Amino acid sequence: MRLTVNLKKLLVMTAALVGIASQLNANMYAPPPGLQIGDKYRLVFMTEEGRTATSSDINDYNSFVTDAAKNSWLGNLTVSWKAIASTTSIDAIDNIGQLTSTVGVYRTDGFLFANGTAEIFSPGFLYPGILTEDALPGRNYAWTGTTQDGHRSSAPLGGVIFPNVGMPLATMGETGTPSRWLFHINEGVIASLPLYAISSEITVLPPPPPAPTPEPGTIGLTALGVGTLFLTTKWKRRR
Repeated sequence: MRLTVNLKKLLVMTAALVGIASQLNANMYAPPPGLQIGDKYRLVFMTEEGRTATSSDINDYNSFVTDAAKNSWLGNLTVSWKAIASTTSIDAIDNIGQLTSTVGVYRTDGFLFANGTAEIFSPGFLYPGILTEDALPGRNYAWTGTTQDGHRSSAPLGGVIFPNVGMPLATMGETGTPSRWLFHINEGVIASLPLYAISSEITVLPPPPPAPTPEPGTIGLTALGVGTLFLTTKWKRRR
């Protein structure tokens, strides 16, 4: 009787492992609503975690936002990420590229943020709040070092004691005052604040075909084999 109970427990654990793998395979990213196969778009978010603004190397900030994306569900996308930020040597408008692009820019919750990169750097841009990589409201301020037109401000990142910050207003449906999302106030360079990130262009692809019924993974098979061997040996000894 005890042998049967142990075997049942082993089979339940193996089934659980298979179920988890199946759920992960089914958790596919869906593009923003309204887009068709072949359409292109970009994503924008504000990092949940923060860092200082002491570096004047834009690659440090690009790496920071890239790591934030990779450590979230955005890591499933094959894209590159750039910080919407300016340092002493580069303007945000050049760092993210494609100034005149009319490809839609979307938040991580699928809400349209802007009709293109040109719009986000326009003087009258009434921006909706920016959400984090996990589509949640974030902090009150983010490092930018950038004016509304996308060029470095007089207080770029890595160049002054009090770099410029923007106000994300990361609240669902809320619209911010023009310019504040990039150029609002200044903050001490050693403060830990998030950054804005924008993706390279993403093409909407056809949905993948239905996945076949998943088989037990290596871990499940190994657990089942070892467990079966152990229980069989124990049963023989008891006989």
